[in-house]
Amino acid sequence: MQKNLENKDLEKVIETWAEELNISVESLVLSLGFKPSMLLKTSKEGLELNSHDIKRIKRLLKKLENRFENKHQIWEWFTSEKIPALGEITPSDVIKKFNGKGIDTLLEYIEHKELGGFE
Repeated sequence: MQKNLENKDLEKVIETWAEELNISVESLVLSLGFKPSMLLKTSKEGLELNSHDIKRIKRLLKKLENRFENKHQIWEWFTSEKIPALGEITPSDVIKKFNGKGIDTLLEYIEHKELGGFE
């Protein structure tokens, strides 16, 4: 089965991101709430969903750059920090549990915190 160009581009984005964080591609993909096999989908609908969600998650994490010293600390927060206001689960788990709505919820949470909100 031959992958289309868009799928190869998505895989490259994920590989580069994993290298930046010094983690495996599988670990990155699982932490984002995707199954590793989802990267192999060639259907346009599946690819668009993955690409869109990955862009949104990267934008979410970029919003945190002023709160942390580096990308590794941001990733540590994303995969390890339990958020009381969101049911004592990690941001990664929020996305795994609620998919796209989880991304929206985390964006709202970050904006709330930026405005000085409490949990």
